[in-house]
Amino acid sequence: MEVIADTAFGYAAGGHQVVVDGIVGPWFLDPFLERGRRTDTRLHYVVLRPTLAEALERARTRAGPRRIASGPIRSLHRQMSDLGRLEGHVLDTTGRGPTETARALRRFLSAGAARLVAG
Repeated sequence: MEVIADTAFGYAAGGHQVVVDGIVGPWFLDPFLERGRRTDTRLHYVVLRPTLAEALERARTRAGPRRIASGPIRSLHRQMSDLGRLEGHVLDTTGRGPTETARALRRFLSAGAARLVAG
């Protein structure tokens, strides 16, 4: 995560808008928070979270090598199901395809609901 954070903030320092897309649980946030505060860079955190049933269905219908067994999906969903003080950073993607999720994400970010560091 240190390397990913360094890379992301390096691009941000160059004037780029950066999105780290992956499984970034709250337990991985410290390197990003540290750099965000140090560089006064605006930092947002969003967890895209459908219901467990939908997550399992998406995994089941995913074709090819990207298909994931249900055990890891259940485990990850459980880990991300209660984010405590960060629960307000969750965007429910249940019933949303990629286009609607992207629209909802833009609205969510515009509203400032996902901001961690003001920047």
